[in-house]
Amino acid sequence: VAALVGAGVPVVVLQAGKSRLFYEGNPVVFGGAVREVVGEAGDAQPVAVVDHAGNPVGWGTYNEASMYRVRMLWLCSIDGGFSAGDMDVGAVLARRVGAAAAVRAALGLPGEGVTDAYRLVNGEGDRLSGL
Repeated sequence: VAALVGAGVPVVVLQAGKSRLFYEGNPVVFGGAVREVVGEAGDAQPVAVVDHAGNPVGWGTYNEASMYRVRMLWLCSIDGGFSAGDMDVGAVLARRVGAAAAVRAALGLPGEGVTDAYRLVNGEGDRLSGL
């Protein structure tokens, strides 16, 4: 936690027992799961998320006013570890949208005589919660 805060990254600390949800892939942190925010977190700003003992869970974008306090973009259980320099929202969005487009293309979408409309991104299904 200290290294992230020292690098200017706000850190959302979860209540004890809440991190299990994110190891299983949950893409949103509800306000009630947050024990504290260390550092200054502005809306839409990337924040690190750690469990109650300070172990990294992942990172996402913050929204103080939403019941979904953090929309997770990176889960350590799926994506691996991260550092402050890895927290690039634009790069993650580009990679995930590209992967979604590749899946649709592999499915033959749009397909001549099959469909002329489809959903390019399916929010949580493409790991882009809220989109």
